[in-house]
Amino acid sequence: MRIVCIAALLCAVASPVAAQVGFDQLHFPAFVNVWHEIASDRAPEQSFAVQTSGQLVGVELYHLYRSTSGVSYDLRFDLVPLLPSGAPSASPIATVQIPPSSVRSGRPCTVDLRAHHVIVAAGERYALHLEAPILSTEAGPRYLWAGEDPGTYALGESWIRSTSGPLQRSAEDLCFGTRIERTPGLLLDLSQREGSRSLDLRQVGGTPSTLYVLALTLDARNAPPSTGSGPWAGLFIDSSELIGQLEVGAPFVGVYDPRGDAHASFPALSIPGYLVGQTLWGVTRELDSSSGFRGASPIEGVLLR
Repeated sequence: MRIVCIAALLCAVASPVAAQVGFDQLHFPAFVNVWHEIASDRAPEQSFAVQTSGQLVGVELYHLYRSTSGVSYDLRFDLVPLLPSGAPSASPIATVQIPPSSVRSGRPCTVDLRAHHVIVAAGERYALHLEAPILSTEAGPRYLWAGEDPGTYALGESWIRSTSGPLQRSAEDLCFGTRIERTPGLLLDLSQREGSRSLDLRQVGGTPSTLYVLALTLDARNAPPSTGSGPWAGLFIDSSELIGQLEVGAPFVGVYDPRGDAHASFPALSIPGYLVGQTLWGVTRELDSSSGFRGASPIEGVLLR
């Protein structure tokens, strides 16, 4: 039984409508007095805290420059979660290549993250990482990211990631903004934020303190073009698989927290190796004690690695 197996291992170890997009974080000081050269061996990072649950759809990079018009290489942007220590992780959950044409003096550089489907919850912390394919000791044109010293951003700090030494915390803050799409409805995110054979189950937009039922399956009928046309809130899943999950309980059955969110994670190597290469599909539903099921997320899938 496919999903019974998934239920056992977890115990052991489509776009919504009427969405609202707005700034969640914005740090744009009146004056900047520090500029970081961006290189492969010396990369600046800026951390931040999420205040609004939803989908992180974009990042604005302010005061990002090319030293001359001769820069011909792409800039790499990574979004990384913070470690329990508060320092940025070295494992990105989203990577975007920024071409030179997107970096123009006097204009923000917009990083579009919609394709990465990054679901975030209020209180979570991440960092923005910029890296270029040039050494800090090499001559030639390069990118620069400006900020203020000392920094005044209260919900994060900047770091320098060097290949020749430990991660260094800085007193500066770099200039950025984040945009969140807050949807009036449930969102489910299946991801592998902690690396290969990990699993992250994240729900946002539920009714606080309400019961939820999360269903997961490897059923290939959920692949396009049939995605969303299954009998269980759009999900194709055998009744025996679904019953097996209900009998297991957490993380398949639970209660949303006071913000309407729920989160469960399983570290690297939790997922058996024979599942790598298969797609895990899921949907979450809200269950009211008096009126029954009253809401469902869009179908979500993740290719396991």
